[in-house]
Amino acid sequence: MIRVRQVGEADYGCEEHPEGTPEMVCVELVRDGETEFLEIPEKRLLESGIVEGSSITEKQLKGLRGEL
Repeated sequence: MIRVRQVGEADYGCEEHPEGTPEMVCVELVRDGETEFLEIPEKRLLESGIVEGSSITEKQLKGLRGEL
């Protein structure tokens, strides 16, 4: 199982969010003790219903990555 440890704003550095592009979030995932960071559109995360502390399946992870 994969756990969503944290969800935060994507890092745009010192720049503003680029106009015409989707708002992005950074999702911190933990699987088998290994940490992975995934930057995805915020809309995709909201539509999935996945929140911090959720346990997700491999299929849900593929959905977050936009692979489905």
